[in-house]
Amino acid sequence: MATTSSLWGCPTLVVGVPRGPSGPRLAVVRGAGSISSLALPEAPAGLGAFGPTLGGSSGGSGGGPAVVVAAGPALFVYRNLRPFFKFALPARAPEPLERELWLQAEQDQIDPLMLKEMLEDLRDKAEVPLTAQSLR
Repeated sequence: MATTSSLWGCPTLVVGVPRGPSGPRLAVVRGAGSISSLALPEAPAGLGAFGPTLGGSSGGSGGGPAVVVAAGPALFVYRNLRPFFKFALPARAPEPLERELWLQAEQDQIDPLMLKEMLEDLRDKAEVPLTAQSLR
């Protein structure tokens, strides 16, 4: 959730809705009603609002604040309620234990339910950072 006092002229709240009828959505709310709802490619992990670039001619085109949404392995920037920029984060290699579990699943040595349980145990007990593929 992000709040900005100058977005579109009055106090506005931007909310990431994890699941809508057609998938994850970004809702822009002013007062008691929604003024816009945008589809997101994945469920948002975080979002924020930031102001226009200061200095005018040094790369910014002015305008109102932008909203940035972290979803999956990317950051999506929206300006004026439209997609403006996407920054894809570089993929990281899986931990050796995580990679081994996926190889066992690929070779039918473990079933999908067992894979899920073992990945959850790896995440919770061993505190190994899992890749996005394993977190889904």
